[in-house]
Amino acid sequence: MESVRKIQAFKEEIVDACKKNIEKRMIAAEQAMKAAQESANNEEKSSAGDKYETGRAMSQIDRDRNAKQLSEAKDELSQLLKIDLTVDHREANTGALIDCGSELLFIAAAIGVILLADKRIIVLSPKAPLAQLMSGKKKNDFVEFNGRLLTIKQIF
Repeated sequence: MESVRKIQAFKEEIVDACKKNIEKRMIAAEQAMKAAQESANNEEKSSAGDKYETGRAMSQIDRDRNAKQLSEAKDELSQLLKIDLTVDHREANTGALIDCGSELLFIAAAIGVILLADKRIIVLSPKAPLAQLMSGKKKNDFVEFNGRLLTIKQIF
């Protein structure tokens, strides 16, 4: 029972680290949107003719790109916060912590590698190719990914 609590606490730490990562991306996107808008406004004040239109259009494209990144980050955060960390996973799916011996994977959000408690954890979106390959797999199953064979040692 104690080990179940430890695993759950560890998964909570992973989710907290993911949440911080996504929140940083959201702040960066908001700041970039604001900078693009300011750039467009300054372009309006200082330019004329085609140069003005081009500069303004580029600023709008920049703002739209950052708005999309912000929206995606918000969606990702929403999905992350919906994960029930009390579920005892028997197969690989969203919210599962998967021990592949050489790799520790957490299917939750598109974060990449995080370091936590001296462990390297690869946090994957459920839509990521490796997460898709892992989906539904159980302990002792294996997947081949990028020429490597990953055997699932344990799923939490």
